Amino acid sequence: MIEQHTSTRYGESLEEMRTNFLRMGGLVESMINDAVEALTTGNLALTERVFEYEVEVNTLEVETDSLIAQLIARQQPAAVDLRLILSVTKMLTDLERCGDESEKIAR
Repeated sequence: MIEQHTSTRYGESLEEMRTNFLRMGGLVESMINDAVEALTTGNLALTERVFEYEVEVNTLEVETDSLIAQLIARQQPAAVDLRLILSVTKMLTDLERCGDESEKIAR
């Protein structure tokens, strides 16, 4: 869990960002596994699941990116929190791209 903050909303927002990011990572991991299996076995159900997850990954990226923008603008995080937020911002883009590539494999 992220360190306790004096502002409850700030702490909740950081935790929501973390949760969204971890959820997105889990979905992308599943997408990669399902896409490779769909490619090797021809299982169309797995292909459909990859497409469904892609929609969710894209939604999570937009929501998390918006949350990060609000956090930076309203809370002006410093030190550890700012490093975490900036790291998540960079990794979000990479995760979303991995999801896109998984979708291409599944086709």
